[in-house]
Amino acid sequence: MADETRAPTINLGREVELQEPRDLFAWALSRNEAESKRQGMPGDLAYGAAALRMCWPEKVAWPVLQRPRPWAIGQSVAAYGDDVWEGLRKGTRGTVPFTELRDACYAALAFALRGVLLQSEVDAARDFSAGQEE
Repeated sequence: MADETRAPTINLGREVELQEPRDLFAWALSRNEAESKRQGMPGDLAYGAAALRMCWPEKVAWPVLQRPRPWAIGQSVAAYGDDVWEGLRKGTRGTVPFTELRDACYAALAFALRGVLLQSEVDAARDFSAGQEE
């Protein structure tokens, strides 16, 4: 069983332990169920590739020659992630299987999102706190 408190280790030519992304980026990754379903696997891969880039340690070489610039506030996460995915796929074709790249993106997405509280969690905490008042 994986230790959910540790950052995942990704292997795309070398083992790299991911680092937590900027907090606002993690919030930008949040999609509701309808958005996720509408975007499907391409959306998941784009968001995952964006998360992989933003969780990749700056002092570790990126898996392909050109490292994408960091995501910026106001930039579409889906469009940013699409560019990251395409660069990774093109640069690793023939050396990294599609399934390994896909799995790395999914792991990065799950890791980046794990610190984001859902509105339902905030509401539950608020309801719990309100019930503790005397």
